[in-house]
Amino acid sequence: MRRFTQFWCSSGNLPPDQLSEGPNDFPSLGITLKGIKHFIETRGGVEAIAGLKTAEVCENFVKPFTASSQESYCTIATRQDNEEIMRATVFVSHAWKHEFLDVVDALEN
Repeated sequence: MRRFTQFWCSSGNLPPDQLSEGPNDFPSLGITLKGIKHFIETRGGVEAIAGLKTAEVCENFVKPFTASSQESYCTIATRQDNEEIMRATVFVSHAWKHEFLDVVDALEN
């Protein structure tokens, strides 16, 4: 069974069948570990992200990607037919002051 992590995601302007149960519910979309690795590779690879804290990855890569639409990473990726985005089955909580690749390593192991 593949698990999908709630990551940079919110329900945004998604169709009703992809939304959470109510307007105040936590966003329901998530991204697989494979999707996170693809994100890393398409942003310059491990070398470009090495040493960056999660907050810095968000500021340097996620926010610019989502700025024009003001939608979540998952919402945009869903429109691009990204198969690694679907309903989350796991929530990963971590401190944004730690290195992003450490979080990815923890998810792998």
